[in-house]
Amino acid sequence: MMTSEEFSTALDQHKALMAPFKESELEWRVQQSGMSNGRPWAMVLCYVQSRAVMDRLDNVIGPSNWSDSYRMITIMQEVEDKDTKETRLVKINGAECTLTVIFND
Repeated sequence: MMTSEEFSTALDQHKALMAPFKESELEWRVQQSGMSNGRPWAMVLCYVQSRAVMDRLDNVIGPSNWSDSYRMITIMQEVEDKDTKETRLVKINGAECTLTVIFND
């Protein structure tokens, strides 16, 4: 892959960032599985390795031209049971990620 100095315009950088990742940079995992009508099923998710994303940003934008930050979040949500129609409060924990990129023209 080219280094950040080799991209002459922001459009070149954009194209390089949007390029598909190599198959070796992808991971797969089973999100859900079960049985339906006596047959097994699975929902499988594909995701890119975080190291591949960081390497791409370093190569295209330059290591000093991007940063990421994370904030833990908690959401409280009311959920209604379909069968009993009872409402209960559910706590959902997650994270919010912010990616900052500086493009130099």
